[in-house]
Amino acid sequence: MLGRAGERGQKRRMEAAARGVVTWETPSEVTRFMESEARKRYASMDIKEKTALQKGTLEEKPAKREDFLTDEELMREMTDGPIVTNVG
Repeated sequence: MLGRAGERGQKRRMEAAARGVVTWETPSEVTRFMESEARKRYASMDIKEKTALQKGTLEEKPAKREDFLTDEELMREMTDGPIVTNVG
């Protein structure tokens, strides 16, 4: 019963968001924390990272091979070992 109520609430929030109505605001304490962490992260970057960030080319998390596998391939690899493909 609670799951269904959650689904209905989520549906209403999504419909409201589609109309431009947003009912959630991030608490100010969380916003301050996130901004503080972002400033610390920026201060710790080297010049190359700062330049990439300003250009919009900085990737926070480098892509890994697993990012390109389907869920089925990933599960198969986790249970049966690496998927070997012929390249070239």
